[in-house]
Amino acid sequence: MRMRVKSLDPMGMGKTMAAIYGAMSLLIIPAFVIMMIVAVVAGAGQKDLPFAGATGAALGLLLMIILPLLYALMGFVSGALMALIYNLVSNWLGGIIMELVPANLQAAELPSEPPYPLVPPTSGGVNV
Repeated sequence: MRMRVKSLDPMGMGKTMAAIYGAMSLLIIPAFVIMMIVAVVAGAGQKDLPFAGATGAALGLLLMIILPLLYALMGFVSGALMALIYNLVSNWLGGIIMELVPANLQAAELPSEPPYPLVPPTSGGVNV
């Protein structure tokens, strides 16, 4: 079954991308934990800068809190803009055509050749 994506909801796309970007930013946190430990150890032997290690650790902790929020905000904005631009472009070019199959079919059961000829859509095509 062929279906065409006519438009995307900018708010829904923005929220989804915010969640994805926010989750991806959490992968960076272990690197910040390692950097904080290195900062504390490196600053521990400093006689002239007694708080150098604590400053580095505090900065790392602050970044661990701010970066997931910043990434989520960037994901929201970029997802919403992507949906808006897609909606404009899909009106001109016809959108993305997808071929869907039932989810319960195994890969071996899928036909290797499409049951229809692959012909590019005409400009007078009907959007679903």
